[in-house]
Amino acid sequence: MLDREVEVGRMTQAEADKCKKAGFPKLKESEQATGLGGQKGYLVETAKKYVLKQTEISPEQLALGGYRIYTTFDKLKVAAMEKAVNKTKKEFLDAKARPETDKFVQFGSASVDVNTGAIVALYGGDGWDKKHFTNNADTSGVPVGSTWKPYVLAAAMQHGTYKTAPTGLSPLSKYNANDLIVIRDQNGNPIPGKNGQPFRQKNESDKAYGYVTLREAMEKSINTPFVQLGMDVGHEHVAQMAKDTGILEQTMDQNNASFYLGTSTPSAIRMADSYATFAASGKHYEPYSVKKVLHKGQRVPGFEKPTAKRAMDPEVADNVTDVLKNVIESDEGTGQKAQKLGRPAAGKTGTTDKNKSAWFVGYTPQLSTAVTLFRTDPESRKLLSMNGTGGVPSIHGGDIPAEVWTNYMIDALKGEEIEDFPTAIPIGEKADGTGAPSPTPSATPSQTPSSTPSATPSQTPSKTPSPSVTPSQTKSCDPFDWACDDNGQNGGNGNAGTDVGGTDTGGTDTGGTDTGGTTDGGTTTDGGTTDGTTTEGETDGKPGNGNSNGGLFGGGG
Repeated sequence: MLDREVEVGRMTQAEADKCKKAGFPKLKESEQATGLGGQKGYLVETAKKYVLKQTEISPEQLALGGYRIYTTFDKLKVAAMEKAVNKTKKEFLDAKARPETDKFVQFGSASVDVNTGAIVALYGGDGWDKKHFTNNADTSGVPVGSTWKPYVLAAAMQHGTYKTAPTGLSPLSKYNANDLIVIRDQNGNPIPGKNGQPFRQKNESDKAYGYVTLREAMEKSINTPFVQLGMDVGHEHVAQMAKDTGILEQTMDQNNASFYLGTSTPSAIRMADSYATFAASGKHYEPYSVKKVLHKGQRVPGFEKPTAKRAMDPEVADNVTDVLKNVIESDEGTGQKAQKLGRPAAGKTGTTDKNKSAWFVGYTPQLSTAVTLFRTDPESRKLLSMNGTGGVPSIHGGDIPAEVWTNYMIDALKGEEIEDFPTAIPIGEKADGTGAPSPTPSATPSQTPSSTPSATPSQTPSKTPSPSVTPSQTKSCDPFDWACDDNGQNGGNGNAGTDVGGTDTGGTDTGGTDTGGTTDGGTTTDGGTTDGTTTEGETDGKPGNGNSNGGLFGGGG
C-alpha cells in the first residue's frame, strides 16, 4: 500500500520508509470499538431492526445519526438473565474435557412483560466481543418440542373436536396414552405411515398408561394423547390458536402428526410472548423492544400505543394456565425443578428429536420467559445431538433450561409482589377417547411403526427450517450507555419422544427476525448508539406494536 502511494506520487520514498519503520497501530475489533460487547450488541441490534421495520427510515439514514431510541430493556433483568446462563454454563459445560459433546452448545432466552408485550431482557449468546454475531433469542430452525402442546389443548377447549364442536373439550377428558397407538383421522381411519402401514405414535417411554386425562398427559408430557387430540381438533384450529397468540405462520411446520408435538421453530422471543397470552387470560400483545424514537428532538411516528387483541376466551386461557401450573407443582411434572421459584408459576418443557434442542417456557402473572438450549455445527449450521452433553445421557427441557429459567426468574422478580393466577372455571365436555376405535387400549402394538422408535423422537420433518439471518453488524459510534435517561427494539408423520416433537433438521446458531417492538413503555435501561443514533430506555413498560413475517421485523401484519 505504501509503495503504491509512492508510485502514484502521494508520498515520497523517505516518508514511506518512515511509516514502515514506525509500524501501523493495531486494529481493534469493531465490536469492541463500539462498546457492544456482551449482551449490548444483541440489544442494540434488536432495537435498530425494529425501528427499521416500523418506519421508512433506511439503514443509511439511521447511520447518519440524530436519532434517539428509547428501548424496553430492563438493565437489572438483562444482567439477571446473563448471570443465570453463565452460572449454568460454568457448572454444566466443559468443552475441554468433553469436546465431542459440550462444544458448540448454545443458550438463548427472552423475557416479556405479560401485561404489555415489552421485551425486558434477552440472552443472545456469548457476545459480539466473543465473535458470536447471531442472536440466540431470535432463533431460527430450532424446534420447540412439547412446549407446543398447550396450543393443541387450548384449541380443543376453544373449538372442541369433530365429535363435540361447537362445545369445547374439558381438560379432564381422557385419551389413550399408551405407546405406539394407531393414530386415526376424523373418519376413524388409520393414518398411513411412510411404509404404507397404519402410523403409530411413539412415546419416550413404553409404559402402558392406559387412558389418562389431558391434564395428566400434559403434566407427564405424554405424546400419544396430543397427537390424537390434534387430529380430532383439526390442524387449522391448532395452527390458528398458535398464530393468535403471536406465533408466526412461516415458522410453523407442515400439516402432519408431528406438528402437534412441536416440529415448528418459533424464536425464544415469540414463545415467551405467546405464553404471556395464557398468563394474561387470553389477551395478546405483540412483542416490542422500542417505545419511542426522536429525531432531532421530534417524535418519529410509527410507535403509537397498541391495544391488546383477544386470542381466546378468558376461561380457556385460565384453564391452560391451571394445567401448566400442574406441570411445575406436581411431583411427577416434567417442570418440577421450577418449584424453587417459590411463587405461582406455569410452564412447559420441550425436548426434540435425538436431543437436538431443549426448551422451558414458563410464566408468572407478571413475566413470561423462554429458554432454549441447542448445539449447532458451525460449518453446516445443522443441529447436533446433545446426548452426553454435560456428562449426562440426554438433556430435557426440565433440566438445564428449567434451571436457567428458575434462576433468572428468582432475580428478575425480586421485590415483586407474589400474585396468583385467576381461578380456572371448569369448562368443556368430558369426551373420553375421542378418535379412539374402542375403550380398551392395546398395550402391545401389532405392527411395526412407520419409523424406528427410540427413547427420543426420530421424525425428520420434510420442511427445511427458515434460513439463518445473521444480524447486521453495523456499528454504533458510542458505547451502549445503561445510565441514559429519557432525555438522552406437510408431509408425512413422525415419531417423537417425551417433551418432544422431533425434528432431524438442521437448526441454526440463530438468526430469524424475532426481535423488538414499538411504542410506549419500557425499562430504565440502555442508552447507547447505533450508527450515531442514541438508543435509550426507561422504566415502566407499556405495550407496543407488533411485527411479523419471519420475525418482528419481517414485514407483514
